[in-house]
Amino acid sequence: DEASDATHIIAGDGETALRRTPKLMICISRTSNILRMKWLADSAKAKVPLDCGDYLLLDDRGAETKYDFVMRETLTKGRAVRQERGG
Repeated sequence: DEASDATHIIAGDGETALRRTPKLMICISRTSNILRMKWLADSAKAKVPLDCGDYLLLDDRGAETKYDFVMRETLTKGRAVRQERGG
């Protein structure tokens, strides 16, 4: 599937650090739903997509330091830009 069509991104499992890949960069520009693997597992168990709020990948300090960014700020800015552009 195309990264530009993504609505939810599973980018962390709690053990492996976030990697800054081209696909992740495309996805971050498309959605603020950058999630832990646990969201997928819990949603499958519940048999419905769960609310993303508790599963956002906001605490990978190692990746944030390595790539010099703050995920919370990135997602907030991305959401604002998408709203501004109507998408």
